[in-house]
Amino acid sequence: GSGVRQQEAILLVLPFVVSFLNTLMPHLYSLLARWERQDSPVAQVYVAICRNLILKMVVLGLLCYQWLSRRVVCSAEECWETCVGQDLYRFVVMDFIFTLLDMLFGELVWRLILEKRLKRKQKPEFDIARNVLELIYGQTLTWLGVLFAPLLPAVQTLKLLLLFYIKKTSLMQNCQSPSKPWQASHMSTIFITLLCFPSFLGAAVFLSYTIWSVQPSETCGPFQGLETIYKSGKTWVQVLEKSNPNITWFTWILQHVVENTFLLFFLSGVLLAVTYFNIQVVRGQQRIIRLLKEQIANEGEDKRFLIQKLHSVYEQRERRA
Repeated sequence: GSGVRQQEAILLVLPFVVSFLNTLMPHLYSLLARWERQDSPVAQVYVAICRNLILKMVVLGLLCYQWLSRRVVCSAEECWETCVGQDLYRFVVMDFIFTLLDMLFGELVWRLILEKRLKRKQKPEFDIARNVLELIYGQTLTWLGVLFAPLLPAVQTLKLLLLFYIKKTSLMQNCQSPSKPWQASHMSTIFITLLCFPSFLGAAVFLSYTIWSVQPSETCGPFQGLETIYKSGKTWVQVLEKSNPNITWFTWILQHVVENTFLLFFLSGVLLAVTYFNIQVVRGQQRIIRLLKEQIANEGEDKRFLIQKLHSVYEQRERRA
């Protein structure tokens, strides 16, 4: 009855507050950027990205700390893993609702106000940076919830499909292209960098710590009675080895390859070295491209100079004749 509804309302308070802040603060940052009046539009864009990224990462960090410390509203019959998964599901759905509300009031209603009340033909600009960070935030929630709510990626996929067509329609009808300079390749680099390092790396650390160090629920769930989730894999391998002695090689691989910390550190070092060399190669290629462009521009100026000289010599000969 009323007690169940009250408990459901309490569960929706935190996702509502977080989604409201994630929707409101970028607009406040935009007003702050107009007041600051930075000279470079590129610097203004980077400042906006950093502010919004820090906000979202701090919020997600606090949520992860709350979930790992098991400070979730959960009944005694439920596993805390189930409650965390339900929490993440509510965050994804609430983020979708607030994204729709932001498009409704921030784009449609604002366009109508500009056209009908203020009699301006100028439409509101489509904020690429803010929309990119919204995608990264939603994807990070999905990565965090893979372990606790396995169907969350399907929900996120459906959400992204709906948002793509809704945002496309809103962009064509209610917005104009941004006045800030954006290049597609530059935007792709920023998106991949922010998606990989703060988001994917943070979600990987959270899930790894949960699997290797956090004790599962003792009375329910598939990992009950174990010290960590990782112990279930070792138990399964031991049972598999007892039932079939011919797969001792699998146990050897697990002990000497998967659990070997030196090998993991070595592979991590190789991966970092390869990434570093790839970055250096890309920078070298960009430097070569820049030099070639300068060379082409200089050759063009030399050709124009020679043409002007020939033209002046030709005119002097005509005058003498």
